[in-house]
Amino acid sequence: MNSKIQSAERKNPAAVGFEIYSRLFNHRPFLQGEIEHFVKNFEEKRGDREIENIFGILERVSELRDHGVDKLRLNLSESCTQIHANLQVAESMVDRILQASDTTEVEKTLLSSRECREAELEEFSKDIHKRYKRIDENFLLREEELIKKYNVN
Repeated sequence: MNSKIQSAERKNPAAVGFEIYSRLFNHRPFLQGEIEHFVKNFEEKRGDREIENIFGILERVSELRDHGVDKLRLNLSESCTQIHANLQVAESMVDRILQASDTTEVEKTLLSSRECREAELEEFSKDIHKRYKRIDENFLLREEELIKKYNVN
């Protein structure tokens, strides 16, 4: 300690003041040491996992770009062709069902109209037969009256 005091006495008082000031208020060497210590611990604990992960992701992306896209396109083209064929079959089935329902509706309408016309025809025929019968009866009655009137028997 004596040597420090003696060396301080030999130095310029401004230099001594500056040294005291820098020791009290200049924290740069301490902070740099702490930062280096933190970075060293951080790198040791992490073990370069992020870099390994990034390289792994880059490797997977490159592999997918080179091989995966072609496989995916091939699989999708086969699947899409099959799906398209299935959709066409389903569409034709729906069309047939719709046509059948339209046809049956038309047939039902025609059948009901036909039945209605047949009933009207039957009623008309009965009415005509009744009128013929009345006319015939009236004719026979008139004929008998005329025979009685002009019959000189």
